Amino acid sequence: MGSVVDDAASVGEFLDRPDEPVFIWHEAEHPAGILRSIARLDLPAA
Repeated sequence: MGSVVDDAASVGEFLDRPDEPVFIWHEAEHPAGILRSIARLDLPAA
């Protein structure tokens, strides 16, 4: 399991190399991880 920082760095690297072939299913996991982290912050305190 990666960190939000790692996910953000991966998204930045992906955007810096638009012509390089990628596995989009793998690249999509990084912004999804960022969104999951934001969603956890929005959960009510238990």
